Amino acid sequence: MGMLERYESTSFKVRLFCGLVDCLGAVLFAPLKLFPGGRYDAGGIRRIVIFRLDGLGDLVLSTAALRAIRRGFPRARITLVAAPWAAPVIEH
Repeated sequence: MGMLERYESTSFKVRLFCGLVDCLGAVLFAPLKLFPGGRYDAGGIRRIVIFRLDGLGDLVLSTAALRAIRRGFPRARITLVAAPWAAPVIEH
């Protein structure tokens, strides 16, 4: 499966963007695989960015995951990147 085939979107630009973010994350976190058993301090994580560039149903269904992320990283500033129409849903 190719890099861009993992993302479902009608827009090639969105698929490309998600694929590039995925690759960047893989490169940045690859060195951590060299240290098996290593752990990170969830309390030390200060910023988290979550990209939600899809539809209303996906956004609504992801609220449980967003709550779990908040519980797992209580001190982090969480930024959710989403379409402008999603603001009222995100606020609630």
